[in-house]
Amino acid sequence: MTTQTEEYYVDTLITHVDDKEIMWIEFKDDDSTEETIANLFHLKETVISYKDPDNPVLKLPGDVNAQIGQYVTKYQGKFHKLGYHEEVKKYALTYDD
Repeated sequence: MTTQTEEYYVDTLITHVDDKEIMWIEFKDDDSTEETIANLFHLKETVISYKDPDNPVLKLPGDVNAQIGQYVTKYQGKFHKLGYHEEVKKYALTYDD
């Protein structure tokens, strides 16, 4: 699903845990996604490692690292990631190709 957050569009999926809706954001190496992740998760900045320029890695607090295509969220104060697009479809209660 594509969700508009302020002036940006990012790829998201929605899951539910304990009757709470959780928005996961697909990590892409673009300004829109980086800005949205920083804003939604209240980060001063996003940290992306370009040690391997072909495979950037998003580095989140708590040693959570996500590669392009993985979904990230912050739930109960901790960061989490899911796998890639095809893997996570089974977890999404709301999914739109």
